[in-house]
Order: sequence, then C-alpha cells, then structure tokens
Amino acid sequence: MLQFMRQKASSIIIKGVLSLVILAFIFLGIGNFREQQEVTAATVNEEIVTGREFQYTYQRLLDTYRQQFGGALNDDLLKMLNLKEQAMNQLISEKIILQQADKLGLNVSDSELAATISSIPAFQNNGRFDKTRYNRLLQSNRMTAAAFEQSQKQGLLVDKLRTLITDSVLVSDNEARQWFDWENARVKITAAVFAAEGRTDVDPAEAAVAAYYEEHKDQYKTPEKRKITYVRVAPARYLSEVKVTEEEIADFYQANQDFYWNEETVEARHILISLEQDADEARVEEARQKAADIYVMVTDGGKDFAETARQYSEGPSAGEGGYLGAFTREDMVAPFSEKAFSMAPGEISEPVRSQFGWHIIKVEKVNAAFTTPLDEVRADIEKQLLDQKAGEYAYEEALTLFDMALDTDSVEQAAASRNLTAVTTDAITQNDTLADVEAGRTMVRQAFDFVEKEISDVITEGNTHFLFQVTEVMPAAVPPLENVQARVIEDLREQMRKEAAQAEAESVLEKVKAGQPLEAACAGTQAEIVATGFFGRTGAVPDIGNEPALSRAAFDLTKNQPVAPNVVEGRTGYYVVVLNDQKAPEASEFEEKRDAVVKRLTAQKKNEVFMSWLKTMRQESDITIDEAFLR
Repeated sequence: MLQFMRQKASSIIIKGVLSLVILAFIFLGIGNFREQQEVTAATVNEEIVTGREFQYTYQRLLDTYRQQFGGALNDDLLKMLNLKEQAMNQLISEKIILQQADKLGLNVSDSELAATISSIPAFQNNGRFDKTRYNRLLQSNRMTAAAFEQSQKQGLLVDKLRTLITDSVLVSDNEARQWFDWENARVKITAAVFAAEGRTDVDPAEAAVAAYYEEHKDQYKTPEKRKITYVRVAPARYLSEVKVTEEEIADFYQANQDFYWNEETVEARHILISLEQDADEARVEEARQKAADIYVMVTDGGKDFAETARQYSEGPSAGEGGYLGAFTREDMVAPFSEKAFSMAPGEISEPVRSQFGWHIIKVEKVNAAFTTPLDEVRADIEKQLLDQKAGEYAYEEALTLFDMALDTDSVEQAAASRNLTAVTTDAITQNDTLADVEAGRTMVRQAFDFVEKEISDVITEGNTHFLFQVTEVMPAAVPPLENVQARVIEDLREQMRKEAAQAEAESVLEKVKAGQPLEAACAGTQAEIVATGFFGRTGAVPDIGNEPALSRAAFDLTKNQPVAPNVVEGRTGYYVVVLNDQKAPEASEFEEKRDAVVKRLTAQKKNEVFMSWLKTMRQESDITIDEAFLR
C-alpha cells in the first residue's frame, strides 16, 4: 500500500533524461591517483564541469556499454562510440538544462523528493521504504543523504523542465493516420535470387592468387601484440596491518548520528474507499457516506477492523486486513500522516480525505523516535573503518610501488621488493581483455599507447590499484604468401563467386527491363525464383529471410515502376525484384490502434522538440572545453 500511495502521490518519475542523475553508488577512480584534484574539464556559462564529474560520467558510459556488448566491446567499437565526447556532451547538456530550470524558477518540493526516494527499490524492505536501510546503504557507500537527495532533485527538475517545454506538443489524427499507413503498408514481390554461395565454377589461377594477395596485403597483416607485467594492490591484503580503536569507533558514531537516527513511526491499518481526484460533488459525497457507514461498523458496531478491511477496503492492502506496517510521516501523503500521527494506539479515525479517496485509520502502535545504540552498530562501524584504513594503506603502497618502479625501471623488481606478485601476460592485441582482472580493459587500452618499457600511473578500479609496464612490443607484420595461401585462395574464390552472381543478375535485369518475363529471363542461370507473400517494412522477407536492402527496394516500387531499377545487393547474394501487389492497412485497423499510435508519435515529437530546444540553448551558451579530456 505504501508503494501504491507513493506512486500515485507524484506524476513525476525518474526517466534518466540525458542520464542526468549521477549514479550515487559508483565511486570509481580513473587514471593517476596523484591527479584527483578538481581540475576543470569544461565551463558552461561560467559554471565548471570538473575533471571528477567527467571521469564518473565516462566510467558510467563505459560500464553501460560493457553490459550491452560484453566481450564484443573492442577498441574499434570504443573508438566508433567516442565515449569521451559522449561523456562531455552529456555533462554540458546537464549543466545547460539545470541552468535553464533555475532561470525559470522551477523547484522540487520536499514531498515530491520524498515520494521519489521512497519508491526506489534499493531503499525498501518488503516493498516499503525503510529509513534505516536508506541511511545504512548511503553510509556504506560513503555518501551523505544531502548529496544523494540533491542528485535526485536534479533529475526531477529535468523532468519538470521537459514537461514544461513539450507539454503543448500534439499529434493530429491526420498525422497519426499517415504514419500508420506508411508503417503498416504491405507488399508482395517476385525475386530472382542469385546466391554467391555454392558456385563451383570458380578456380583462380596461381597468378590471380598472387595478384589478389598483393592488392589485399593489409587484410592478412597480423596485429601488433604486446606483453605487459602488472601488479595488483588490494586493500584486503593489508587488513591485518591496520587496527581500529574504541575511540575511533565512538568518534565515527558521534559524527554520523544522522545515519543512526530512526524517526517516529506509526503502525496502522486502514480501509480505503477509492475516489478520483477530479470526482464531482455527488461522487465525493457518495464515497464519504460509504466510508462513514463503515466507520460506524468498526466503532459502534464493534466489527473487527481487519476483517472489515478485507471485506470493504479498495486499496492494495485489503488482503492483509488493511495493514500498512510501520511508516514515517514522510512515507504517507499529508492528510493521512497528519491524522495517523495525532492518534493513540487503538484509536479509530473518522473518514479522512486524501487524493486517493476516503480513509478510515486504526493506529495499532506508535514507535518513538530513537537513535540506534552504538552496541548494535559497533561491528559495522569497525568493519567500515578497517576497510577504509586498509584502502588508505593500499593506496600508499601503490604510490610507493610506483616510485620504486620508476627508480628501478622495472615493475617486476619493485613488486618483488614489496613482497607483491608481478604477473606477465601472454602476447595480447588491442582487442583482447585480461579475464578476471578488474583493470584489464584499461591496462590493455593504455598499453597500446605506451612505448616499450614505459610504466603506467597507478590505475584504480573500485578499491583496488594496479601498476603495469609494457615489457615487449611485437610490431604488426604481413606474413609471406605461403603462410596464408589457403586463406587468400578462399577469399579470392568468394570474390569471384560474388562477381559471377552479380554479373548474372545484371544480365537478367536488362532482359526484364526490355520486357521479358522474369522467369524466362532467368533461363540457363543459377537463379532461384521466389514469389513471396505479403510482408512489411521490418522483419524478414517471406521464404528469403532478413534482407533489409531487399525490403527497402520492394517498398520503393510502384505500379508504374514495378521493376527495381538496379540489382539489389543482399547479405548472401543479389536480387532482381519485381512488384506483384501492394496493400494498405484498413481504416478499422487504424481505429483499433489509434490511441497507441498517437501516444507513440507524441512521445517521439516531444523528444524531437526537447532536443531541438536543447540544441538552441547550447548554441546560445558560452562553452569552453579542455580538449585534453577528449584525447
């Protein structure tokens, strides 16, 4: 029920517009530990984007793409994604949006913020917001409630600004119908399929093989490879080296009283008679009278409250006899909270009106506010302080290791002197990863920017530190023809098969254009004639498969131009395409899906309007970027 009421209490939800809200629980360092000061990565209308903000955003994007692509996320794909530029653009957009929200006087109320935070599953226990869990989770991630709540406020401000800018966007029925007709058009074609695979009449001569090899040498080049030697410095190794005193535990406890404060809570049941917020007076009175009658049942009538709730309540907690569990003042909407917190245990309220309807409340227990005793959290505090000290110890050890490696010009020697293990990898390429090594991807990426024997700065992933050295560089090289001859011959055969298939298709197309029927034009060729059923713009072509180029060509055809003017190159061969029939969707189909179409197009148009507005704001902003962050 709590979750139901929170969701209904605010129409604003976290959408992650432009990924604005910085993920509160990511605290990853990137690069040199000696360079964590707040350097300026960019300025937006005199507001600074810090190097730390840039690092967090870049790491977040990288983690997102790693989850999406897994092992397929290689260096080529990373370069294509240009994550550093993405991160910078995202941060600049965030600054502009928040600046404009401030200019327009937009704000987020405490009740809106409370509703949003209360609805986050990580802070809930059995589906209800748990203040103790909230505080402890923030504390364990070394974040204050103020900082986290500020990030949530920013996300809500973005939603409000977006709503303000796009609220007037509408989609007409005519627009919706035109889009629906285009999207749901169907065609039927006949295609002559000239497959490259399976052609056996290709046998390249020795001279042709040699010529192909010379022309495509780079295709057979072995990539540059490197070996690196790295050392891992983890805090767990130093837990036995650090101690925590009782005084430190007590000091931490006193300095963080907010985390251990538990607000007053009420445990209650309720019976809800639902009512729309915009209900007319007659409906309001009808619902009130029903609630009043139930109130008499559970007071003067002596009926059991829980059983009555099961029978009459229209809220999600009806099955539990209306039981809501323990909640704070902020957990409920104001009218409900004000009444519940003014009542004594056992008391039953007269009907109370909220935006959800009429409530009859029975308070079962009032829990006074209290501070969690030190003895109950001593072990948690001690562990946190030990972890913190071990982390600091590991950090200092990593810096010492770095200095010694520079002095000896050897990571391996420095590791041995500190009783640490140095690991030397096999020869790796830029696309390789180091399995089970937290900083593996970062080390590989940096290694290919280094010269031989160069030593990295300290690299941090999570709370673990790494140092590595490029110990061997094996340049890229083109192997002699005899070493790759089988590959070259097969590649040339594949090219020859494609050329033969294309030549046949071109010949047939010319005959069809001259008026010859498709089947007759294909006589004596290796073509397969396929007459499809109706199909749409997306998805597979019946009896052929997923061929986007073929689909596009088919939907370009008309009754006046039923033959595709050019041979269509597909994924596995070539096509000569002839239109058989076209079909538009029925008006009844549109009427059935009108609302969904309008909703989809409205969301699309709103996004276009917002992005256009953001583009204009960016053009009008004074922006400077430190290009070093993009390299």
